[in-house]
Amino acid sequence: MRRTLVGGTVLIGDRLVPDATVSFDGERIGAVGHPVGSSAQIDARGMLILPGIVDLHADAIERALEPRHGVRVPLPVALAEHDGWLLANGITTCFISLTDGFEPGLRSRELIRSVIAAVHDPAIRLSARAPVHLRREVCAPGDADEIVAWLAAGRVDLLSINDHLPADDDPAAQTRFIMSVRRRLNGAGANIEALVAEARMRRDSGAAARDRLCMAARAHAVPLAAHDDATPEQAEASAARGIRISEFPFDLATAQRARQLGGSVLMGAPNAVRGSSHVGLLSAGAAIAAGACDALCSDYHHPCLFQAPFALAARGICDLATGWNLISRGPAIAAGLIDRGRIAANATADLVLVECEPRPRVRSVWVGGREVARFG
Repeated sequence: MRRTLVGGTVLIGDRLVPDATVSFDGERIGAVGHPVGSSAQIDARGMLILPGIVDLHADAIERALEPRHGVRVPLPVALAEHDGWLLANGITTCFISLTDGFEPGLRSRELIRSVIAAVHDPAIRLSARAPVHLRREVCAPGDADEIVAWLAAGRVDLLSINDHLPADDDPAAQTRFIMSVRRRLNGAGANIEALVAEARMRRDSGAAARDRLCMAARAHAVPLAAHDDATPEQAEASAARGIRISEFPFDLATAQRARQLGGSVLMGAPNAVRGSSHVGLLSAGAAIAAGACDALCSDYHHPCLFQAPFALAARGICDLATGWNLISRGPAIAAGLIDRGRIAANATADLVLVECEPRPRVRSVWVGGREVARFG
């Protein structure tokens, strides 16, 4: 049955077009921007009609799994809770970020196996699309064979290469890192200093595994990302491995070099909303103002991804249309999702109705032409 959203302001390309319509029949968008023939009409007057948000990096699944440090809830409950967070913030595609690291618990291979199985289980019905973003720590102990098999089987949809170990000559970063791990493990009996020391000893073998995984990802057309490149030279090394997404580059020069080499730069929406990086690195707003940011992600907080375009527009960094494209079209292009992140004929009907007054909030969410959430 064809449906038509009527009378709203529609994001078409780079412009917000007032008093426009969007029709869709099944999973695909049909006519856009002008009246259509007989169909079920949905009044969207006074609202924005926007493409669904595409989130490439979402660590908040960890908080859904452990709402209190050391207290794990059943996986189906956590996924259902996470799904609700996504819809409430207009996110229709969320790459669930899972870390293959050297810590037990939330960043272990065991947890990754269980989550991958769950998101592919038809009995666990999620409304938002939930592809898997695997974050591989260079110094992780797990072998690469299992990940290569996941890449070949289409069970990993985005692979990023991470190296969170702080430099030996940066004691402040080392202290911050140890404290972060200790909070995640919540006194789980692990000798954190020993874990870190063992990880450092795996650098050479980890680099070989990294290169093998990048090769496998390229072979199976899985997008590759580099996490926290700190210098233009690191951006160049990432590009040489076939990496085309630069996540959270440390400074503007590194972001600009990644883009010069054909990559997309991904920054955190909490950074954009707060106005600065919480660790004193590159400001998302500064990167956007310099034309060196292609997409935003929720990082660790879904509401910030929805609010970021409005915050950026309010501060005069970019207009609302540009800001929304940073959370829809930009990430879709970066991940090779050519069928979504935009409102156009034949695109997937992933849509969000947004009420702007008295404050921006999601009113309705459509995934594949099906209304999956409505908020009064």
